[in-house]
Amino acid sequence: MTIEHLCGNGLATKAEMLFRQLTRVDDKVAFKNMIYGHVREGKPNFAFEMLTIMSKRGVESDVYAYVLLVVSF
Repeated sequence: MTIEHLCGNGLATKAEMLFRQLTRVDDKVAFKNMIYGHVREGKPNFAFEMLTIMSKRGVESDVYAYVLLVVSF
Protein backbone atom coordinates (compact mmCIF):
# COMPACT_ATOMS: atom_id res chain seq x y z
CA MET A 1 0.00 0.00 0.00
CA THR A 2 2.79 2.44 0.87
CA ILE A 3 4.74 1.48 -2.23
CA GLU A 4 1.65 1.98 -4.38
CA HIS A 5 1.08 5.42 -2.87
CA LEU A 6 4.68 6.52 -3.38
CA CYS A 7 4.79 5.23 -6.97
CA GLY A 8 1.45 6.84 -7.78
CA ASN A 9 2.67 10.20 -6.55
CA GLY A 10 5.95 10.54 -8.43
CA LEU A 11 8.16 9.04 -5.74
CA ALA A 12 9.22 5.76 -7.35
CA THR A 13 12.84 6.22 -6.30
CA LYS A 14 11.83 6.61 -2.66
CA ALA A 15 9.52 3.62 -3.01
CA GLU A 16 12.35 1.55 -4.43
CA MET A 17 14.60 2.40 -1.48
CA LEU A 18 11.86 1.21 0.87
CA PHE A 19 11.23 -1.83 -1.31
CA ARG A 20 14.89 -2.87 -1.25
CA GLN A 21 14.99 -2.52 2.53
CA LEU A 22 12.20 -5.06 2.79
CA THR A 23 14.41 -8.04 2.15
CA ARG A 24 13.12 -10.66 -0.19
CA VAL A 25 9.76 -9.08 -0.87
CA ASP A 26 8.07 -11.33 -3.41
CA ASP A 27 4.81 -9.45 -3.69
CA LYS A 28 3.57 -9.33 -7.27
CA VAL A 29 1.52 -6.19 -6.64
CA ALA A 30 4.48 -4.35 -5.08
CA PHE A 31 6.68 -5.24 -8.05
CA LYS A 32 4.00 -4.11 -10.49
CA ASN A 33 3.66 -0.80 -8.65
CA MET A 34 7.42 -0.31 -8.78
CA ILE A 35 7.42 -0.96 -12.53
CA TYR A 36 4.51 1.44 -13.04
CA GLY A 37 6.12 4.13 -10.89
CA HIS A 38 9.43 4.02 -12.74
CA VAL A 39 7.70 4.00 -16.13
CA ARG A 40 5.53 6.94 -15.11
CA GLU A 41 8.66 8.88 -14.08
CA GLY A 42 10.40 8.10 -17.37
CA LYS A 43 12.90 5.61 -15.93
CA PRO A 44 12.45 2.48 -18.07
CA ASN A 45 15.83 1.04 -17.09
CA PHE A 46 14.79 0.93 -13.44
CA ALA A 47 11.47 -0.63 -14.44
CA PHE A 48 13.35 -3.30 -16.40
CA GLU A 49 15.53 -3.98 -13.36
CA MET A 50 12.39 -4.59 -11.27
CA LEU A 51 11.09 -7.02 -13.89
CA THR A 52 14.44 -8.81 -13.91
CA ILE A 53 14.42 -9.15 -10.12
CA MET A 54 10.86 -10.48 -10.32
CA SER A 55 11.94 -13.12 -12.78
CA LYS A 56 14.99 -14.16 -10.75
CA ARG A 57 12.87 -14.58 -7.63
CA GLY A 58 10.26 -16.60 -9.46
CA VAL A 59 7.53 -14.01 -8.95
CA GLU A 60 4.98 -14.42 -11.71
CA SER A 61 4.48 -11.30 -13.78
CA ASP A 62 1.62 -10.46 -16.07
CA VAL A 63 1.26 -9.02 -19.53
CA TYR A 64 0.54 -5.56 -18.13
CA ALA A 65 4.04 -5.30 -16.62
CA TYR A 66 5.63 -6.14 -19.97
CA VAL A 67 3.34 -3.77 -21.87
CA LEU A 68 4.26 -0.93 -19.51
CA LEU A 69 7.93 -1.64 -20.01
CA VAL A 70 7.70 -1.85 -23.81
CA VAL A 71 5.69 1.37 -24.00
CA SER A 72 8.21 3.15 -21.76
CA PHE A 73 11.10 2.36 -24.09
